[in-house]
Amino acid sequence: MIRPINSKDNCKVCNSEYIVKAGAQKYCTEKCKRIVTRKNYKIRHPDKVKAYKVRFGKYKKNHKACIICGFDEVVNYHHVKGTGINEVVCLCPNHHAIIHKKEREGFPVPLPRETKTLDQA
Repeated sequence: MIRPINSKDNCKVCNSEYIVKAGAQKYCTEKCKRIVTRKNYKIRHPDKVKAYKVRFGKYKKNHKACIICGFDEVVNYHHVKGTGINEVVCLCPNHHAIIHKKEREGFPVPLPRETKTLDQA
């Protein structure tokens, strides 16, 4: 359904009112649009989602310390940008936050030692 530009409509996800900026717009923000996209991907590709969860589970069992400092009390798993969904590294919360900050600022972040794919777990 095409709606007039600058008219008001309700978001299909959160039901909040927004001003239409494109005729076929259905969502108030990109965040709401991503929610629907993720749900649709999980519905269309359940086999890929299940295989990813299995590989990620194996990776988590074998990698329990930050690859930068070796901290192993609390770890986060970081998807390396630009390398595909299977590239994951284990980082402590501090280094994970630093890397995300640098990536947002546009700096390339070389990661040391082991950057392994989930298939190599």
